[in-house]
Amino acid sequence: MQQQLLSAIRVAQDPVSDPALKTAAIEFLTYARDKADDTWPAALVLFMASDLATGARVYDPQTRYFALEVLGAFLDIEGPEELSPAVFRPLQVTFTPYIESEYINGTAESGAPYLRNKFSHTLALLFTRSYPDLWPTFITDLIGAMRTIPGSGGSQGTALNLNLCTLMLRVLNEVSGEIADQTVRGARTFSIGRQNRETRLKHNVREKDASNVITALVTVVTEGLDRLDSQGGESAEREQVQELVTLAVQTFASYVHWLDINLTVTPVTIPMLYRLINHPFLPFRVAASDALYRLISKGLQDPRDKLQLIKVLSLHQSLNNLEQQTRRPDRTDEQDDELHFRESLGKLLGIVGMELLRIPEDKTVTDESVKGEAQALVATLLPIALRFLADPFDDVSESVFPFLTQLFVYYRRQRKNLKDGFPLDSREAFFTEFMSVIIQKYQWDKDTEWGIGEDDEEPDDDDMAAFGELRKGLKSFMDGIAGLDVDLYTKATTEVVRSTLGAFVNGQQLSWQRVELALQLLYLYRELNKADKKLGKDKSGFCVMPASLPKGAKKSIDFNSLPLNPLGEMMVMLMDSQICNFAHPAVTIQWAETVCRYCDFFKLRKAYIRNVLEVFVGPLGAQNPKNNVRHRIFYLLDKFVQETSSDIPSDLISPLLASLMQVMNIRPEIPDDDSDLGEAELLFNATANSSSFNALLYLFEAAGTMIFRAPAEQQISFLQEFTTPLLVEMQQALQTPRNGPRDVLPILTVHHIMMALGNLAKGFPDMPSGGAPLMQTVLCQVFGQVAEGVLVALQSSSQYRVIRDAARFAFLRILSATGPTVQPFLPALLTTILSQIENGEISDFLNFMGLVAHSLKEDVRETVADLATPLLTHVNTVLNQPEEGTDDVVVHNEIKRAYLQYVNALVGSPLFTIFASPNNMGAFETFMIFLMRLAEIPSEPQAQKLAFIILSKAVAAWGVNPALPSTNGTSTPNGTNGIVRAPPSTQPIPGFDRFIYDQLIPLAFRVPLNPDLRFKDAETTLVLAEVTALLNTIVQVRGDEALTFLTTYIPSLGMQPEFVQEFPGKVGGDKMQFRKWFADAMRQRRHEERIGGTVTPSAPNP
Repeated sequence: MQQQLLSAIRVAQDPVSDPALKTAAIEFLTYARDKADDTWPAALVLFMASDLATGARVYDPQTRYFALEVLGAFLDIEGPEELSPAVFRPLQVTFTPYIESEYINGTAESGAPYLRNKFSHTLALLFTRSYPDLWPTFITDLIGAMRTIPGSGGSQGTALNLNLCTLMLRVLNEVSGEIADQTVRGARTFSIGRQNRETRLKHNVREKDASNVITALVTVVTEGLDRLDSQGGESAEREQVQELVTLAVQTFASYVHWLDINLTVTPVTIPMLYRLINHPFLPFRVAASDALYRLISKGLQDPRDKLQLIKVLSLHQSLNNLEQQTRRPDRTDEQDDELHFRESLGKLLGIVGMELLRIPEDKTVTDESVKGEAQALVATLLPIALRFLADPFDDVSESVFPFLTQLFVYYRRQRKNLKDGFPLDSREAFFTEFMSVIIQKYQWDKDTEWGIGEDDEEPDDDDMAAFGELRKGLKSFMDGIAGLDVDLYTKATTEVVRSTLGAFVNGQQLSWQRVELALQLLYLYRELNKADKKLGKDKSGFCVMPASLPKGAKKSIDFNSLPLNPLGEMMVMLMDSQICNFAHPAVTIQWAETVCRYCDFFKLRKAYIRNVLEVFVGPLGAQNPKNNVRHRIFYLLDKFVQETSSDIPSDLISPLLASLMQVMNIRPEIPDDDSDLGEAELLFNATANSSSFNALLYLFEAAGTMIFRAPAEQQISFLQEFTTPLLVEMQQALQTPRNGPRDVLPILTVHHIMMALGNLAKGFPDMPSGGAPLMQTVLCQVFGQVAEGVLVALQSSSQYRVIRDAARFAFLRILSATGPTVQPFLPALLTTILSQIENGEISDFLNFMGLVAHSLKEDVRETVADLATPLLTHVNTVLNQPEEGTDDVVVHNEIKRAYLQYVNALVGSPLFTIFASPNNMGAFETFMIFLMRLAEIPSEPQAQKLAFIILSKAVAAWGVNPALPSTNGTSTPNGTNGIVRAPPSTQPIPGFDRFIYDQLIPLAFRVPLNPDLRFKDAETTLVLAEVTALLNTIVQVRGDEALTFLTTYIPSLGMQPEFVQEFPGKVGGDKMQFRKWFADAMRQRRHEERIGGTVTPSAPNP
């Protein structure tokens, strides 16, 4: 095995090895690692083998590293057990002399530092499998060798052996990580055996070696610091000592949270940590800060102990000094090491603050003086926290976010005890300063490069995302302040907005950062100002409303005569300032976002609508050189037009449409990285991922809305200015010859034009239900021409799914606006799509069919009837195909639900009769059997529920015998006292009664008795409700005949006689009680079947 491992390692490392041979070698090495129980002895030899003459290691570091990986895999197990003595002994007797030769007397693997780390981890794993029973002196052996003199045969000196101390610290650090680090443990798969072993190890370390560990760590730190103080200049030994001290402090920090605090907080350790945190060597300061962080966050039972710990450490004073020492406003280097330390100080302050905030809210603390002391200490931290928050570097600012977040939680809980939102006057000063810092940090950095030209530099996506996350946190703080004192928030926000807009009006040169900030604050004003729920909503949201109004008086108010509230005043300033002309992408987008958020303001001040729309379609808006600005403006323009369409000046519509037409050019694009894709993939990617075209569609919708709002005599010409060129261009694209299957631009052009025409129709209002289209008849005729053009294009290109999808979308939008206009073209459209349809689009097609039927009703009876059987056949065929993967399962489930939803939509309408029409009668039984099949799939409860609903309605429609008396002995017309009413215009179908008895009643019992049906699921409860509704309906429409059949049929299921006797009364009684009674009986019967039918319980009670 040793030789096999060696050969495989060499092949795997050789860059010129045969690829197949290298793959085989890697597979063998993986196997060797997985089978470490068998291969570890060979790995141990590879790691330790040395030349007898020179003592040098035989194998290269890479080989020995892999050997350690195998040994680590062997030692790292999930179970609780230690090694057997027979296995442990060879490892101990091998590693002990290795440590002596390499780390006490040697160079500590100086040629391959990574081996040191790997061996430390391996030794720590050996500890977890041998301590305390097999190697009880593991820790004391390591610590005891820390002063061994190299080459002395084990003699102890006074100085530290640096190599051995480094190994000791690494092993102790690894031990803590393996058995106590929550991050390491959380990354593993949970194992109760491993957890028990780790708990046992921690207990034994605490009992036997904890004191020695802390003493050794403190010794290394203090002697290392003394050694550094006595040395001058730079040297290799000085660097090694610095590394040693840093490692010792990090190891100390790793033990703090799981050892007794009396060991870690002592008259020795506290001065040591302060000596470190004030040391000029930055890694010491960072490590000490982390150690203090862990000390403070250590869980203590008594909150008073935590308060005492914080007081003993006097961190509030030290943090104030350290913050001042590390604050450098002129710092420009993000890689500055001191920044890392400053960030760690912010986190340290944060944990101190959060621990203090917990004390007043702890129910076990009854002493008010203790609470007051904690609150007073928090107060001393607040100014320091604001200075960290104000740091120009965001990582430092974010270091205090958790503390400040917890602060708002604390104040919200204590609010009822606060005066005017604050406990003391000093708190108001703090929050005023806090708000100022938030606003300062909310602004883009002054050095951010973001040009206005098409090719000018702008922040990359990562920077944008990072700043967005920073703003999200700052926004939550503003929200907190507004919740505590809305006047303070309002004052701070309005001052920035008004001063900025005023400065712009006065001709001052403003940075884009300041302007964007003011717009952001105005944008957030309504969202964060929760004192007035009507703020910024409808006209009254921008006015100072009378204190009291009689009921109904609001309708007669002249809102223009009322004074404006602060939001209304800021919006007036925004519009009057013409800040919209400030040429910068960030400003343009934020201005547009703001006017769209406050669309209702323009119902109050309609004169401003002209200015807004002119900006939207101008050089800074829809014609902006930057794509991302342009695309966002397209969406916001559409949104603004939809909200204000009734108030758009009629004389403005013509120039607006003319401006839009300049940018509404359809230019299909193929992504550059799609060169290797086939035709179908190319088309899918080019349509699904075309952000440019998808943004352009908003302009077509906006254009449609504006055309509808234009003077009546101009509407037809405006509409044709869009539709005529598009239809011509689509026809040209259809006739354009293609240069092979990869030339998809003509197809994309047809797709894009169909989508554009659909969105143009989308801009027109939907036709009222049961009414006539709101647009003029001549406009409906134009859209009729559009529908015909789309149909022609579909028929010539129906083999492409993107064309089918686009045609369906266009027809749906035209149908919504014009209603019967598209009816003449629907049969050909639906037949064409169905002839080429793929599985993935069937559910969308069914949804489309449902909307057509709902909108046009009797106008499409013949079309829906003609498609009923072909559609059923197609759906049935698809669902009978094997499911070869998760995607198939998802598609099949979507089809089931979509088909049932479609049928259910027809059930409540006169169109339901098409399923039993002469043309479809031949497939009627297939239709019913298909519904039953879907009702029996327990993994799809939504489909089951819908199927039973339809079956109940089918029984009510085609299974009724009006001449029969009802179950209570009186004769009643069909559908007056039952569960389900028959759809209109339905007639009983001969033989359907036998179908009820032969198929539906057995189904109603078979489904709840299916062991795969999970009674505890909420969705199953809904399925059972529909099962009982079906039984109710059957009894309702068939009367005593059904009850007679059921009393004969039910005993064949093995149900108890009591169930048979009670069934007639239950099924005709309260529906809710019957449902529960039936479900309990089915559950009981399933239980009987599981235990062999030996139980004879009483009938379930309602």
